[in-house]
Amino acid sequence: MASLMVLAPLPEIVNPQQLGLGLGMLTIASNFGIAIGPPAFGLLLDTTKGNFHIGFIILALISLGILVLLRGLKTQGHKS
Repeated sequence: MASLMVLAPLPEIVNPQQLGLGLGMLTIASNFGIAIGPPAFGLLLDTTKGNFHIGFIILALISLGILVLLRGLKTQGHKS
């Protein structure tokens, strides 16, 4: 289940008419990460001979990329 910190800003990011769509997209993204994340990380570990540092650097870069995208959505959402 999605965290409260993830769901709480959703009404501020998406239009009220698209709240259901936003929640659906959030659920899809969350489930995709749950399903694909561990096997992809394991494959990365196998490829790099067990180097966890590279895997966590990639995860950090993905997180930063998502933050940049969300910042762009928030900025666009406040324009009239």
